[in-house]
Amino acid sequence: LGSLFGGYLSKRFSNSLPIVFVVLEISIGVFGIFSLQLIQIIGSVTNGNSLWAISLAVFSLLFLPTLFMGSTLPVLVSYINRYYKNVGSSVGYLYFINTLGSALACFFTVHVFFVLSGLQITSYIAVSANLFAGVFVYLKFVLKSAKVKRFIKSALVPDKDLEYPNSSGIVQTKN
Repeated sequence: LGSLFGGYLSKRFSNSLPIVFVVLEISIGVFGIFSLQLIQIIGSVTNGNSLWAISLAVFSLLFLPTLFMGSTLPVLVSYINRYYKNVGSSVGYLYFINTLGSALACFFTVHVFFVLSGLQITSYIAVSANLFAGVFVYLKFVLKSAKVKRFIKSALVPDKDLEYPNSSGIVQTKN
């Protein structure tokens, strides 16, 4: 489902794919911040219920972040494909990097992070990775776009016709 949703997002927002990726990654990271507490709440609320009720509650909790995780690769493939102009190369390259990264993350999570720091800290490490990915793409790709630069420049450069207080507090019109 995540890849289908990612494909939909890639077509719907084809001119804003880095922003889509940032939103997905930041959303996953924000969910991760609260995930352990939410899972504990689901456990206590569904304690003693049927397997179906527990499964439905867990599915409901994990559906959106899992959907977003599955959406990131199709969004990346669509963006990278603009430069490679070869879907096979784009998919192959990103699938390789994604699989290698996932395998390394699983290995280090189980054999290093859980052993040395436990579940809570390991969860925060994962959150940090998602937030880092989102912020990195934002800084590297989103802020470079001309439209965003114009917006930031207009927000940071004062309007010449506005009134500003000088150092003594007297309001003067800047020309």
